[in-house]
Amino acid sequence: MLAAERRAVKVDLPWGTDDHTPIVLLSFSTVPEQRNADMLQRALDALGPLPVHVVATTGGIVDPAELTAPANAYLVSFADHDQLMDRSAMVVGHGGHGTTMRALSHGLPMVGIPAKGADQAPITKLIDQWGAGRALSTDPDVSQIRTAVQEILGDPSFGDEAARRSTAFVGLDGATMAAVSIEAVVPASRLKVTGAESGDLADA
Repeated sequence: MLAAERRAVKVDLPWGTDDHTPIVLLSFSTVPEQRNADMLQRALDALGPLPVHVVATTGGIVDPAELTAPANAYLVSFADHDQLMDRSAMVVGHGGHGTTMRALSHGLPMVGIPAKGADQAPITKLIDQWGAGRALSTDPDVSQIRTAVQEILGDPSFGDEAARRSTAFVGLDGATMAAVSIEAVVPASRLKVTGAESGDLADA
């Protein structure tokens, strides 16, 4: 179970639910140090000619006004990714842990373009190895991004594998699993306060 995003905002998309054109969610980092307006623009340019709708979230570190959006794209600063992923066919992102786990929980394949986060390159490589997406370099050109997106949209095996991976999240509570893992490696004596110590604290 993933916690709600801190800046999750409901977005009214300009395309009705009766429009079955595939939606590509484009979302990079919200960390200022990983700001990359050029990469966002490259991704938009890559997706512009494709028969898809694009919803791009700029994470508050890139002003949508800095970007030139193609006719098939809708840009917002923040959005509820769960809401968007419910309607999306795939994700183009930076391979961060949160976005990747959320995409997999929705059964969505990904194109990963790692930024500066230490976890991003290995995560995107793992998604590629699984067959649930494609991992690109940190500096792909427009053609490379477009080709990876076309490959995923044209081959249902990527979506099938992402959907298969999503079953691993069913019924799991991350906080509980973390607590159990900690208890398994930390001596019990350090996790609990003894009766005498409890009394001492109560009297303090």
